[in-house]
Amino acid sequence: MSLLSFLTKTELPKEQDALLGRNEKIFEPAIHFVNKAQYPEDSGNLEKVYFGMGCFWGAEKYMWEIDGVFFTSVGYGDGFTKIQLMKKFVLEKPLTMKS
Repeated sequence: MSLLSFLTKTELPKEQDALLGRNEKIFEPAIHFVNKAQYPEDSGNLEKVYFGMGCFWGAEKYMWEIDGVFFTSVGYGDGFTKIQLMKKFVLEKPLTMKS
């Protein structure tokens, strides 16, 4: 990889070249590791939203400070995994932006 490689257009990996995904959901603890908030057993009255941002933990800390945000989680999204929650969520319930 050259120092100037950032000047060239990048391409998404093809499915056969991508890392293998997982068959099961990622473990979700009962209590948030950092802020010790307890996750509700029935989160049916909460809504999810996904953001693509820069630094995982800097963005997560920023979200903690927004009134009305109860829980945060960071990581990579989409790809070729068998559990594609983002696609399922967006197709079933379109997101709306509120000011």
